[in-house]
Amino acid sequence: MVWRTLARYIRSLEDSGELIRVADPVDVELEAGCFADRLVKRGGSAILFEQPRLPDGTISEIPLAMNLFGTRDRTNHALGVSRPEEIGERMVALMKPDIGGILKAPWTGIGLALEGMSMAPMKVRKGACQQVVIREPDVTRLPIPKTWPEDGGRYMTLPLVVTVDPDTGIHNMGMYRSQVFGPKEVGLHWQAHKHGADHADASSERMPVAICLGGPPEVMFSAISPLPDNLSEYEFAGLLGKRRLRITKCVTNDLLVPADCDVVIEGYMIPGETREEGPFGDHFGHYSLADQYPVMHIEA
Repeated sequence: MVWRTLARYIRSLEDSGELIRVADPVDVELEAGCFADRLVKRGGSAILFEQPRLPDGTISEIPLAMNLFGTRDRTNHALGVSRPEEIGERMVALMKPDIGGILKAPWTGIGLALEGMSMAPMKVRKGACQQVVIREPDVTRLPIPKTWPEDGGRYMTLPLVVTVDPDTGIHNMGMYRSQVFGPKEVGLHWQAHKHGADHADASSERMPVAICLGGPPEVMFSAISPLPDNLSEYEFAGLLGKRRLRITKCVTNDLLVPADCDVVIEGYMIPGETREEGPFGDHFGHYSLADQYPVMHIEA
């Protein structure tokens, strides 16, 4: 199964009884996270908050989905497999094809050729993510949760952070949590060994950054996968989704981002500029300590 958008995947969860809708207002600070945490721990459904309530008491125009991949079955459903090993088997078949078998029966190689072609990203002039462009953005209006009482603030916890190597032009998409500091500033929690940090270290002037939220599930899984340097996240997303990933150029810079993400936050970071980020209730079961991390300045 191919999910062109996150909305299609969420609808499929609802059709199979794997989604709870909450129509009443729910606070993005602590309350939404409490619901999701209880569901995760009992293997419960995904949950969609239709009226996430922001800290100032207003309702966000965008709903908040949580626990989308909280069980093995939902993870397999998102990736369109019955077992995760299928992905590795497809990659092995692609890297080490049965040349002898294909020569004897050439038609058996058609599927393999289609797999290979699906890895090439498809550049489009304008993406669905650009249907609405806000030039004076306020990221605090997004339904970004604060999950644990001692968290340093509200955090984007599934952000697809896009940067580019200033020397080679090769893009990287990593998942680095992003703390909301204010309307136009967020933190970029990338450790020193991550590609985002490498790109920042190689930049002598302000560096463009994009944070993508939502989009096809295979894009999110690609961003967290430990890929070899010669395989990009966009190529792997195409392999996972069995179709070429649509990408488009940002509105305010030249970064290429997945065209079917729900929200793209565009901006830049200044090498050497940091701000205290954290603490954060980490998935290891404890709070990671506050430390200095780069700041992203948001432009659109």
